[in-house]
Amino acid sequence: HGAIPACANKVLLTDLLRDKWGFNGYVTSDCQAVSNVQKHDHYTNLTNETVMAVLAAGMDTDCGGFMGNTTMAPLLKEAAFKPLVQTALERLFTIQLRLGIADPVAKVPWAHYGAEVVNTPAHQALAKGGADQSIVLLKNTNKTLPLERKKAMSLAVMGRLANATTNMQGNYFG
Repeated sequence: HGAIPACANKVLLTDLLRDKWGFNGYVTSDCQAVSNVQKHDHYTNLTNETVMAVLAAGMDTDCGGFMGNTTMAPLLKEAAFKPLVQTALERLFTIQLRLGIADPVAKVPWAHYGAEVVNTPAHQALAKGGADQSIVLLKNTNKTLPLERKKAMSLAVMGRLANATTNMQGNYFG
């Protein structure tokens, strides 16, 4: 493997995201990503090494449960983990408080928003615009595309995922 997993990568999460780009929020791992640092990527060997690696890199919360109570309770007794956990919690709670999570519902202006406010034609157009801008087009050299159904032709699909049709659905296809 040899690479540093994203949620354990200090250059990515701290040096670039926070220091260079000025990100002032909290970072949540992808689901199971922290577990993968140890069990799939073999970047670390022990649970405490894994937690230390991701927190020291700048990740704040774990989607996936690796850093649940069973893991974290004993680690919180170790001095090396306390400042890392403190920093992660400060980032998380700062954003949550700024968003009004602890405020009375009556004081949160968006607490009663429903689909009529957030699913408007303007919001749908904005979402479609973002999707449209993210599309990757193929270069249509010699006007090869679109392929013609009526024409007899062969198409080669190569590479390690050539026969992995479920992967084409994305990794959350269930």
